[in-house]
Amino acid sequence: MKDILWASYSVNLTKPFIINISVIEKGIKNFWNNIVINMDNNKHIIVLFRIVYVNGIYTILDHLQKLNKEDINFYINYINNILSIKSNNYKKQKIIKIIVSHGIRDDKALKKILNNLINQKLYIKIINTINYQ
Repeated sequence: MKDILWASYSVNLTKPFIINISVIEKGIKNFWNNIVINMDNNKHIIVLFRIVYVNGIYTILDHLQKLNKEDINFYINYINNILSIKSNNYKKQKIIKIIVSHGIRDDKALKKILNNLINQKLYIKIINTINYQ
């Protein structure tokens, strides 16, 4: 597969859903099986995970990630962890679409470290407990 500068892959849900791990997993696996699986082994993909609520508002859940073909489980867990530290506003409204914006680049991406999310969660908990009086 040749390099793609930037494109979007949409997964339209069969009906509106509250976002959860199974919806995330379905969207990412759909994207992976249609785009990433066809990518050369010596390439990596850059991705942004977006959702569209029933009211038409788009939201980006993560920061740009560089992933290799074998990183599907990492990415599912990463997005799930990101969602777990988001406010309840992200999780209350139903969504109708998942959009994975992506680009294909040369060479393999560096290994990922999920510990950064654990550190972010800890930091947020510490900040929320500080008394600013």
